[in-house]
Amino acid sequence: MTSNVSHQETELLILSHLKFLISNIKNLVPTLLTSENCAIWRLQLHQHFSANGFGEHLTGCAICPPESGFTEHVRWKLIDQNIVSALLSTISPSILPYVLNLKTAHDIWITLERRLQPINYSRVIQLKNKLHQI
Repeated sequence: MTSNVSHQETELLILSHLKFLISNIKNLVPTLLTSENCAIWRLQLHQHFSANGFGEHLTGCAICPPESGFTEHVRWKLIDQNIVSALLSTISPSILPYVLNLKTAHDIWITLERRLQPINYSRVIQLKNKLHQI
């Protein structure tokens, strides 16, 4: 039996370990991102994506190839959009509006860091003050 899938289409199929990660992300990171759990959420997600070879999409080290390299460009976009979908599925509704219009996993990652890092820092200061009052 011959396949009707072209060589180019075969190259663009989603990698099995990415499919597994995307399919199981809510089991691997069961808690949605909120302003209170940003540090642990980031650590968990970065670890899972890095362990599967996709951490550079979050950090920005994986740069989108130029459109002239069509297959590589399309493959990169396909991987990144799957990561975007996974990220969005792990973000609470109160945080989602900050990132809904962003196009890449890295843009989402950096925006969340910038938006939520000050909240976490303020929370640390608040907890330290409470500790000193004891």
